[in-house]
Amino acid sequence: MTHKNRVTTGGRSTPLYFFVVAVVLIFAAETFVMFLLSNMLYDSLYHEIFLDSALLSVITIPMLYLLLFRPMLIYNKERNLAEKNLHEAHEVLELRVEERTEELTREISERKHAEKALQTSETNLMKAQEVAHIGSWYFDCATNKLIWTDETYNIFGIPKGTNMTYEKLLKVVHPEDRQYFENRWKAATKGELYDIEHRILVDNEVKWVRRTAELNFDKDGCATSGIGITQDITERKRAEEAIKTSEKKFHLIHDTAFDAIIVADSGSNILEYNGSAEKMFGYNDGELSHKTLTELISNECRQRHLADIKRFCETGYSDVQGQIVELQGLRKSGEVFPVELILNNFDLYGETLFTATIRDVTERKNSEESIKHMAYHDHLTGLPNRLLFKDRLDQVLHREAWKQGTAAVLFLDLDRFKIINDSLGHSFGDELLKVVATMLKGCVRDGDSVARLGGDEFTILLQNLAKAEDVSLVLNKILDTFKQSISINGQEIIIGTSIGASIFPHDGYDSDTLIKNADIAMYRAKSEGRNTFQLYSTTMSTKANNLLKMEHRLRTALKNDEFILHYQPQLDLHNGKLVGMEALVRLVDQNSGRLIPPGDFIPVAEETGLILQLSKWVFQTACKQNKAWQDAGLAPVTVSVNASPRVFRQNDFVPTVTEILAETGLDPQYFEIEVTEETMMGNIEETVEKMNALRDLGVSFSIDDFGTGYSSLSYIKMLPIELLKIDRAFVNDIDNNSDDKAIVKAIIQMAHSMGIQVTAEGVETEKQLAYLNSLGCDKLQGYYFSKPVASDEMESLLANAPKGKKYLKCLNKVV
Repeated sequence: MTHKNRVTTGGRSTPLYFFVVAVVLIFAAETFVMFLLSNMLYDSLYHEIFLDSALLSVITIPMLYLLLFRPMLIYNKERNLAEKNLHEAHEVLELRVEERTEELTREISERKHAEKALQTSETNLMKAQEVAHIGSWYFDCATNKLIWTDETYNIFGIPKGTNMTYEKLLKVVHPEDRQYFENRWKAATKGELYDIEHRILVDNEVKWVRRTAELNFDKDGCATSGIGITQDITERKRAEEAIKTSEKKFHLIHDTAFDAIIVADSGSNILEYNGSAEKMFGYNDGELSHKTLTELISNECRQRHLADIKRFCETGYSDVQGQIVELQGLRKSGEVFPVELILNNFDLYGETLFTATIRDVTERKNSEESIKHMAYHDHLTGLPNRLLFKDRLDQVLHREAWKQGTAAVLFLDLDRFKIINDSLGHSFGDELLKVVATMLKGCVRDGDSVARLGGDEFTILLQNLAKAEDVSLVLNKILDTFKQSISINGQEIIIGTSIGASIFPHDGYDSDTLIKNADIAMYRAKSEGRNTFQLYSTTMSTKANNLLKMEHRLRTALKNDEFILHYQPQLDLHNGKLVGMEALVRLVDQNSGRLIPPGDFIPVAEETGLILQLSKWVFQTACKQNKAWQDAGLAPVTVSVNASPRVFRQNDFVPTVTEILAETGLDPQYFEIEVTEETMMGNIEETVEKMNALRDLGVSFSIDDFGTGYSSLSYIKMLPIELLKIDRAFVNDIDNNSDDKAIVKAIIQMAHSMGIQVTAEGVETEKQLAYLNSLGCDKLQGYYFSKPVASDEMESLLANAPKGKKYLKCLNKVV
């Protein structure tokens, strides 16, 4: 508290003091003036007056003091004392007021602090309730009113401030829990504990709550009010449900697990196990309870297992703890079988226990062996595959090189296997490959190896040969074996093979070189007419290189448009007139200008796939040229082109031909497609469908080189064929060979009986012409009339056709 300083004047009143002094000074001044006047004027009157004034002042001043001034001074002193006491009392009062004010201020501050703390506490309580999802409530039984905190409203999803009653609350309770809710509340009003869990519906969502309460009762035992809490326990219920589900899954997995699961103590005594453990080890219900884990392990592995358990118990360390260990399991019957064991430990109430997960890997081991066999063997024939064959060959070459010995590699390819596979079915082809594998194994010694590289390709490794010439003995033996007919599912068939051979060390020092050279020799055997063998020579590698060069040459020619077409006329033997022509592709050598024959580049085009692009060019060029000749007024005749099996089997073959005819404007009736017997023997349904589609446009079909392939007359009957072309192989020696005469005669008669015309290819002599004419052959094509000619020469021949020129005048003399 602060005290104020008070200024006093010796206990006198300041105004009175100045009044007394003023009176004295006035009397003194008056006496002094009279004195001066009396002296200055020397007037007795003034002198008397002065003396009177002085005497009066002497008398008056004490009297004034005694009668007036002193009482006034005493009064003033007492008043001053009273004022002082009053002032001091006032100061004390002010001090007390200030002290009380400070007390009140402090009390107010403390009250505000307490109120703030209370508000903070209430806020924290509300926040805590919100975080804990706990709301409190009060129920007045008399008024049936519920008073809720904010979180209680939040839990029930009801807007804050809504007047709640017991009936309104009951509507929020899940319908299936309402009866339970009411029963428990009634029991609580009779004094029973109220602590329940039930479901509520909040916006059609099910939630779980826990409600507890304490009720107040009057003297008669009737409930008057209650206070309680409501807690949202939805997450806990979900967690409990998840735990239950997890436990069910665990037990389900444990009970239905394919692996054996066993719990054992440190002494390997089995404490718990699943059904798979009993089934795996062949025990009945409950029998494993009296066993140890070590009794389920074979004797060979048991000691190692016990030592590992002992080491872990002593040191707490194990090399195999948590690792997959392969052991031999022991069944009740004494059977030993391969297992995988994963051993882990855990502590339960201070005791170390072990969980053993055991898997029977018998099937996997068998599968591994099977996979290993499959990795190195052909799945169809069981023969070694390329990988195993090469590995064996490397080992043999290493040994033979050290011994300076001789070995050989044979490369075999079945002749016309694709035709048989397509015509008789893939299942038949698979069975044929199995039979061939058996036949080949029967042709070699036990130490030799027969392998299948894929498709219809086989290889044979001949080792420990006394001399290189012995290879020919094996080759001839194989060819003789393949001359025998093969019976598969009642179907008799003869299949040939082309074989190439390379000899170590003459033809190569490593496996890759020897296999490659044998392959080259095999292709040479195929080019020599098939069903034969060829020994590798360096000239074959030169030819193989030439094939690579030819492939490059073909790609360049297609890019630079270096192909041309020649046309070979076809004549009608009935009237000797030109009725058609076959378009034949030629490749121009840019260096010499000579024409490269088709036999040099067509096989390469077929093998590399360039035949697709080349055939399209031939189709377009032939149609365009024929249309140009017709537009120029020349005789309209049919132009025929060859479609190889690979070209015909393309999915877009029909659309491509249709598009070419539309682009060139050639009438389809003047376009003929020649197909081989190999093409026919593919997918017969697809072949018929494609032919009919083009036949509907007006395109005609002929079978080229008839009689040289593997065909069926029943298939020919199904196909929309207008013409058969007898291969030149039957025509060349028709004058001297009675078999050729019989074959040609049979073909012509068969074709005519089916309403199909016949064209003979390779007619070069008048005798051939005369014989064909006598058999009723319809058309000829050959050097007797004309070799294939360039477009300008063909144009000259067509120019005479409208004049009715008869080119085969000798027909008049033919009988």
